[in-house]
Amino acid sequence: MSHFPHKHALAHPGLALARVLRDAMIAPPPPDLKSALLRAQASDPGPFDYEAPDEPCAATPDIPPPAPVGFAEHPKPVVSRLALTLSLAEAMAAAGVARIGETVGITRIGGWGVPSADGLKAVLRGEALADSLLAAPARVAVIGDATAGGQAERDRAFALRQQQTEVSKALLAGQAVVLIAPDDAGLSPAQKPLVETVLTLPRPNRRMIAALFSLLWPDAEETDAALLALPRDEDLGRLSALQLEAALRRPDPGAAAAALARIAAQMMPEARGPGLEAIVGQPEVVQRLEAVAGDLTAWRAGKLDWARVPRSLLLYGPPGNGKTAAARALAGHCRLPLVVTSFAEAQGKGLHLGQTLAALREAFDSAIQQAPAILFIDEIDALGTRTIEAQHNDFYVRAIVTGMLTMIDRALRTPGLILMAATNDAESMDPALRRAGRFDQHIAVPAPRLEGLAEILRRALGAEAPDIDAAAIQAAARRLSGGSGAEAEALGRLVLARARAAGRPATAADLTACLDARRPEATPELMRRIALHEAGHIVVGHLAGLPPPRSASASLTSAGVVHPMPPLMTLPQVEATLVSLLAGRVAEQHFLGDVSTGGGHGTSSDLAEATRLALHIDHAWHLPDDTPLVWSDVSTAPRPGMLPRDIARAVSERLRRAEARARALVEAHADEVMAIAIALDSYVELDGEQIAQLLAENLPPPEMRDEAIEHSPGSPR
Repeated sequence: MSHFPHKHALAHPGLALARVLRDAMIAPPPPDLKSALLRAQASDPGPFDYEAPDEPCAATPDIPPPAPVGFAEHPKPVVSRLALTLSLAEAMAAAGVARIGETVGITRIGGWGVPSADGLKAVLRGEALADSLLAAPARVAVIGDATAGGQAERDRAFALRQQQTEVSKALLAGQAVVLIAPDDAGLSPAQKPLVETVLTLPRPNRRMIAALFSLLWPDAEETDAALLALPRDEDLGRLSALQLEAALRRPDPGAAAAALARIAAQMMPEARGPGLEAIVGQPEVVQRLEAVAGDLTAWRAGKLDWARVPRSLLLYGPPGNGKTAAARALAGHCRLPLVVTSFAEAQGKGLHLGQTLAALREAFDSAIQQAPAILFIDEIDALGTRTIEAQHNDFYVRAIVTGMLTMIDRALRTPGLILMAATNDAESMDPALRRAGRFDQHIAVPAPRLEGLAEILRRALGAEAPDIDAAAIQAAARRLSGGSGAEAEALGRLVLARARAAGRPATAADLTACLDARRPEATPELMRRIALHEAGHIVVGHLAGLPPPRSASASLTSAGVVHPMPPLMTLPQVEATLVSLLAGRVAEQHFLGDVSTGGGHGTSSDLAEATRLALHIDHAWHLPDDTPLVWSDVSTAPRPGMLPRDIARAVSERLRRAEARARALVEAHADEVMAIAIALDSYVELDGEQIAQLLAENLPPPEMRDEAIEHSPGSPR
């Protein structure tokens, strides 16, 4: 049998120190101590006034015999302390430190051992190794991290001040300070420059486990085979000192290796799940996440510096379209653990500000400890924003957001940690949270298109619906157009449940019945109205000079045209947008003789958007020369229906002029509007390429658009 793995432990720089500690821990107590303990027990049985019976204990089986206390005949070493010793010795060797505290200053010990600060202090202060590890044990103050653990914010702040006082007192007394902390955040500004040495404890790996096996089972024959069965170094590195202790408290190396493998696997269940192939209907999301995964793979292989890896992603879009699933898929693709948290979950552990922050910090600490890993913050917009003035809970929101910013900054300094967050509305987030440097990549997760919905539904039905063909699934997807991926999945589950209740395979009739219950089918007349409305937006927007649309849809639940908007606009561009916004209702009026509620239903309707835009033109942007040059915050203005009469009249006049221009363009290009409406009614969804082709076939080229808009009524002369 090859003994290479076991002999490899001999190369560990901490093996000699760990052996000294092991021997000290398993050495029996001195004879005089043992005798003293026995005498003390005989003379003072304790608070229960227990006396040993005269007869043998077998006659009184319910009463245990007295046993010596304070020592064991065959004590076992504390495995976690052996592991910490090995890790500390390796860190010292890497930093070229012979003994800690050779100069008066601060040595910070970070890395793997920080959560086990008590165990690390016991190693440094223990009689067995103090002289070997510390330059002068009597002149070295070993201080734990006051910021560790899930303390309430007030308790944490108090502990932090105490720690800083303790550090200052030790330094003023001429002592060297050993601070066990992940970073310098717990030091005062005056203390941070005094950190002379940083020792970063490496995480457990196969070499450390080999050294531990040689210490715990020096004569075991199966050690080499057990070492070959160990998990990868990266998986072992996620284990805490407590988990090592539990795994290695086994009778032999084989059992210990099996326990290590089991615990390591349980640490990251998402890593065994499906990868990016599980994301359906979101090709752009998959493409962006594949790039992140590629960079992460290159970093893990040592081919890319961590500073060059995009490590923070904000996923935004309507609910139910797979933002959380995307984080799980990336974890599965990269075989990384996933830590999920949210503001709502943190509040569930206590509504007090300190309790909420402590719960959030606990999740961040867990992710940092497990890195490389993925930390996912769901519904991050629920934190609130500090930009809203005079809100009743302003202090609470500011404290929460500020605390989150600090945690995010710490997470982004952790090599191997990918930070992801999800929001339904990125604009509602605090600007400091969503800016570059916090979240470098903003990835849209929109509702899936028709082919995506069809594929999600097909997968949800699976093998239990062999009689439902592709045509039925495609027809169902058309009715689901504009819905979320979650809605398509839910429909699939309902169809299968209906078939199971009937005791037969699912059929197309089941699919239709479940669809009718969830989404009554729209009449052809209603779908034609929707298509004409959206076609009006497309044609008039093109003639008015707007950029080509990215997409358009004409379904009962999702109808709209998506235009890319420039970051800055001139007055003609804003007025062109106004004309396009009002063209939908104009098209309905022209072709059908009346206008529906669709163009003015809700705060995101065409008329609502146009009203806000008109308010901005005169009262925020001051684009016309004849308006007073005074800025007004129209975002906090009264509801449009409650505007002062003179402002409401001016807004209405601007909208009427835009509507007149839209009407002239629709009347002049009615055939083109109808052609695009027919295409929308047929396909339900059009992408940018399809729209561009339809416009090229039916409308004048770009150089003729200015002439078309100039000769429309209501245009500025």
